[in-house]
Amino acid sequence: MIEVYRKIIELADNGEDFAVATIVSTEGTCPRGPGSKMVVHGGKVATGSVGGGCLEMSVMADASKAINEGACIFKSYDIECQNRGDKKGHESRADILIETYRASRRLVIFGGGHVGQALARAAAAVGMPVSVIDSRESVAAPEKFPEWTKLVHAHPDSEEAISHIRTGCYLVVMTHDHGLDACVLGKALSRDAAYIGMIAGRHKVKEVFTALRKEGFGDAELESVHTPIGIDIGAETPAEIAVSIMAEIIHHRHKASASPESLKIKKRIDLSDI
Repeated sequence: MIEVYRKIIELADNGEDFAVATIVSTEGTCPRGPGSKMVVHGGKVATGSVGGGCLEMSVMADASKAINEGACIFKSYDIECQNRGDKKGHESRADILIETYRASRRLVIFGGGHVGQALARAAAAVGMPVSVIDSRESVAAPEKFPEWTKLVHAHPDSEEAISHIRTGCYLVVMTHDHGLDACVLGKALSRDAAYIGMIAGRHKVKEVFTALRKEGFGDAELESVHTPIGIDIGAETPAEIAVSIMAEIIHHRHKASASPESLKIKKRIDLSDI
């Protein structure tokens, strides 16, 4: 059973989608008893068992469907068991709960400076798992980030660092070097991130985009990058900038229909008119 829980922690930590099937109750003769668990990931059994054979295949199929739909299932599965010397056999049943885990899309921050630290805290506050990529161990030190931040001390354009840009993640590029930003952004555009943002002023955007154009990136790809990043709230401090970025990510994450005009600060009511 400990291997099941280790796998659950591993998959959750990596931001993967998976399901856990648990036998709740049984009737008749069943291969495994109540409490037995099986983890399903990527269309196959990752670890554990609910009995093997046709039962396990059926549960795996239902679990894979549940993962895609983000649903939980409680279902009774009939099992045909043959008693020795009993050609007629008898019916047995296992009641199984299938719980799905749809990962909160991870925020991957390239750059662990002041804004990166503030952004990690803002993301943690809204329950979003965070990875921070920065080769500078003194800058990206554990005590500067929320407890569950995943710190990766690797050069931003290394294969190890880029491997953390996974399907559906939210990516923010804010390294200490413009050239690195351009390099990371170029590699990120070839991956299926849900959101790509880069901290930059107008001059830096022009500089980075010019470099990416020379590498063959077209308008459609460059327009997918959120830069200058964040909702314009006049942010100045690292904490304020982090709030503006998280506001944009949350807006994108929930596919909100709010227009830019609706985000403007409204004037207070003139009480003299009432």
